[in-house]
Amino acid sequence: VGSKAHARVLPEVKWPDPIGMLMDRMKFENGGELPRDFELPLEDGCIYVGLELRYSRFRRVEFQGRTLLFATYRVGSRISGLREEDQPEVELRLAIIDESRGMARHDLRIDTVNFDLVRNDAALGIVSNTGKSIYYRRLDLSGDALMAGKPVLLVSSDHGIDRMAVTTEPDGTFHLAWLTYDGTTTTENTVYYSKYGIDGNKVADRELLSEDARYRFLAMHWSTSGIAIAWADSRFARYGF
Repeated sequence: VGSKAHARVLPEVKWPDPIGMLMDRMKFENGGELPRDFELPLEDGCIYVGLELRYSRFRRVEFQGRTLLFATYRVGSRISGLREEDQPEVELRLAIIDESRGMARHDLRIDTVNFDLVRNDAALGIVSNTGKSIYYRRLDLSGDALMAGKPVLLVSSDHGIDRMAVTTEPDGTFHLAWLTYDGTTTTENTVYYSKYGIDGNKVADRELLSEDARYRFLAMHWSTSGIAIAWADSRFARYGF
């Protein structure tokens, strides 16, 4: 939800309120159908329900002359009051919609809504963070077909992976930084960095950057001058900064 592609392609039963209510109202006011020019006033990135981030993150990119929309959605939901062993399976999927090929749709199971893209002129891939592991899948286009490689495990952590940042070089090599936390009351987190090839092969070993990261801020940028990674470090920042 959040674009014309979402409105036409994602299953209506998965639309969360108040989006579903908006869709129903628009249909009622237009003879039971959504207007052809209908579009929700949301920026690429995510959908907000009230003040809570839920259900879908999405990105629209240009790749090899085609416009691709990446959108996560949920299949199934937990039922309040039901025992854990009786809860239905909840599956998170990624829909890849080719707007340049008649809205052709491809679906992948990625078990998370937290994903980023590795992209340059010749290569495209998905980096997904499940909260304990980070995976990578390379994508290839051939005519109308989209082929997804097998998931490659990039990072596994006994602690939670709270944030990740990805940036890509022109040759398809990509840099990955991630922030972990141990689930205790401490406010310090750990920041790591590594580098990978376009097929997910490790180019540089994991490097510990800080054990004193504070808050949940993590950013990264690549240029011809090198890689820059930014985080808030408790050794240099005071409370309230």
